[in-house]
Amino acid sequence: RTLTLLISLPVIALVFSLVQERNRTLAEIATGSSALYAILIIASAITFMKRERARLWLDQRFFREEYDARKILLSLATMVVNQLDEALHPTMAAILVSGIDEGRMSPVTVLYGSAETLPLDGGLVSMLRWSDDPLEIVLTDPRSPARRLPPEEREWLECTGAVLLVPVVGEDRSLIALIALGERRSEEAYTAEDRQLLASIAAQMALGFD
Repeated sequence: RTLTLLISLPVIALVFSLVQERNRTLAEIATGSSALYAILIIASAITFMKRERARLWLDQRFFREEYDARKILLSLATMVVNQLDEALHPTMAAILVSGIDEGRMSPVTVLYGSAETLPLDGGLVSMLRWSDDPLEIVLTDPRSPARRLPPEEREWLECTGAVLLVPVVGEDRSLIALIALGERRSEEAYTAEDRQLLASIAAQMALGFD
């Protein structure tokens, strides 16, 4: 918040100066204090452009451990998604993790599509938490448990196009993350060997994500 305030200071100073000069025309203001306003406008532009670099510097300087952990998490998730894309060729691949947004599972990397957050207390997470095996999703089957999910979660499945969810379970049986995969581009179903591979990858991911 302090960083956000510092970045906003030149803009606040510019607005404050204009309010003080509200009885004068813009031409009079520009003529009388052109240097001051030029400096404030330039300072505002520079701070806006440098805000992301400043945030990263702040993370590295004062929150090194958290910064490194986040970088490792993102690089690991990206690597896994890219490897899955090469091996299985899904129409969509995403990894969601807990611990970023309170009460939600948040996407950290998505390939070929988009994915929103999922509630940790929802039906999907409950089904995944107690299983080490990938969960197949068939919304078109009236007998499928997925048909009894809350509307928000059914909409999430439809929007992402996910047909296979792979749980990443920690030692305390908490759901640390999940891998969401769309249909294979070959239109072939995921085989038993594919599921075994995915379960093995999830077990290895659990070590790193823990």
